Amino acid sequence: MKEHSVLVVDDIPSIRTAIADYLSLHFDVMQAADGIDAWEVCQNRKVDFLLTDIRMPQMGGLELIELYRKAFPNRPFALMTAYDINDYIRYARELQIWNIIPKSTFLDLHFIHVMIRKLLNHRIFGIKEYFPECQVLPTSFAGMHRILKEEDFKPESGNLYRLSIETQEEKDRACDLATELLTRGGAPFLVRQILEELMSNAMVYGRLPEPGKNRVELEAGMVRNYCILSVRDFSGGLDRSEILKRLERQVTLDERGLPVGLSDQHGRGLFISRENLDHLIFNIQPGNCTEVIGMLLSDLEVRNRGVSIYSTDPDPS
Repeated sequence: MKEHSVLVVDDIPSIRTAIADYLSLHFDVMQAADGIDAWEVCQNRKVDFLLTDIRMPQMGGLELIELYRKAFPNRPFALMTAYDINDYIRYARELQIWNIIPKSTFLDLHFIHVMIRKLLNHRIFGIKEYFPECQVLPTSFAGMHRILKEEDFKPESGNLYRLSIETQEEKDRACDLATELLTRGGAPFLVRQILEELMSNAMVYGRLPEPGKNRVELEAGMVRNYCILSVRDFSGGLDRSEILKRLERQVTLDERGLPVGLSDQHGRGLFISRENLDHLIFNIQPGNCTEVIGMLLSDLEVRNRGVSIYSTDPDPS
């Protein structure tokens, strides 16, 4: 008997069955073809986690989620869509939906499993949640320089190098070093802009005048065929709704056809980062730590732009 039950809802049988078959290795899995059938299951069986497509006949995922969260306010859920996630950012913010999975040609079942596990177990921090084999290697700026001086050096899969940053000068040096490391592993040079945006965001919003909390940590490396970067501050100042609000303002156009958040420096940075990553993951312990993880597949040209937001605080009812 498995500890948790998951309901997978999708009107496309091949997708629904593929997800259900994989998740059945870890959970007690049920299936439904639309929102009406899914709601009947929820009323008659205990569903610990609801994973639903957005667009379905009879009853869509948004309506199903509203019913589910009102009846079971403490149970987690997530949405899937084959359409542009940007079309649903406003709904996600208003309905407090923190996890939307893109159903593109790339659908990583492992990441769906990790998402469900994180939301059920509330163990959210670290790359090891996704790749248990990886190890973090704390290093200095001098140490990173020595490693990268070797012309034939390529990052070994599973090794993440960690730098601790306290000043703007160190931030710039760290971005340069991490960019060289990741591009040697196959990342596009655009990763430099993503690093700059995420590091700047952490330096501005994550600094506290307290001993031990005025630093930012950067981890970068290759795991399997993923280029990984992680930025961590020790204030936990980012809020889930604020993240979606910043993203929403970048996809909402004014009367001139321009984003209403065009002047939102750090909102624009988060949006640019998400647009150029396969996964953008926020892990938040309010008042203590914010961890932003970016992942991109080195052998893909079109990005999947998935976004997930986790917090150790329970969801508002």
